[in-house]
Amino acid sequence: MGYSTSFSLIVGGLGLFLFALFALSDEMKKITYSAKFKKVILSITNNKFESFFIGVLFTALIQSSSCSSILFLNLVESNMMTTLSCISAIIGANIGTCITAFLVSFSSISVSKIMPYLLFLFAFILILYKKKNVQQLCKILLLFNLIFFAILVIDVNVKNIFFVQEKSSILNFLNFLFSSSILGFLFGLVVTAIFQSSSIVIAILQVVCGTFGLHNVSFVNVFPIIIGANVGAIMPLLLMSINKTMAVKKITYINFFIKTMTAMFFMILLFLLGDVMKNMTINIDIMFQIALIHVLFNCFEALIFFPIIKKLDVLSTIFLEKIYKNKNN
Repeated sequence: MGYSTSFSLIVGGLGLFLFALFALSDEMKKITYSAKFKKVILSITNNKFESFFIGVLFTALIQSSSCSSILFLNLVESNMMTTLSCISAIIGANIGTCITAFLVSFSSISVSKIMPYLLFLFAFILILYKKKNVQQLCKILLLFNLIFFAILVIDVNVKNIFFVQEKSSILNFLNFLFSSSILGFLFGLVVTAIFQSSSIVIAILQVVCGTFGLHNVSFVNVFPIIIGANVGAIMPLLLMSINKTMAVKKITYINFFIKTMTAMFFMILLFLLGDVMKNMTINIDIMFQIALIHVLFNCFEALIFFPIIKKLDVLSTIFLEKIYKNKNN
């Protein structure tokens, strides 16, 4: 197979991968954005613990913390959800968005080898059965398997370009990107702000590191990009909060504070203990490392800030009242 053919299949595989991720998210939104599901959310968000777990579950289904957070903010604006419940749900949503990273990491242990057969099976059932519930379930399973099939297509064809070709402008760009912590952080932040989903960006990062022959990439190289992606996920909320109520702005600013403080801590940790962390994770698959960093970031965030959200709520209220008071004067 020629160089140009392999490259075309890689580009097509990436396109298929993105399509499957976005389409799967859309299918899950049809279920979770229904009136019945919203009633369920409202009925079990009476306290911060219930709200936290509904945030985890809801975002694990739609795989977009930005979309779920915007939904929770809309409920606050409609006086259907309290500020504390919303903050709790958003912290939970940040953990729920990590599921995609672990699913994609499974492709590195040959799970993708059986995906073509499963694709045929679910496509056959989808054509054969016309029942709405069966079709919806088959669509979700079909798209789920399509993600792994796309990774398989990329993996099979990538060796011809990146292992046979000694020099590649794409490979040089990726190595340059991984060489600088600040550049990696900014890249993760900007790309996530554009895609409006940290899970999509991190899934792409996993595919790039796992299948593009970047064996020299380690924990330390991908760490800043993942931190930037997590901070970038707040950008859609900041834009959405413009010209919104005080409660919505307060929740958004608290979430921004939580994200930036966690990011600063992890960047300092990377600077101080980068070599130690690299040696500890040297034998772990890079795709699993990325998933692990993503979940550790969000679990640490929840562990530190979840117990003090009530104090953050009070402090942010005082802070915003002072700002608006000075503006009026």
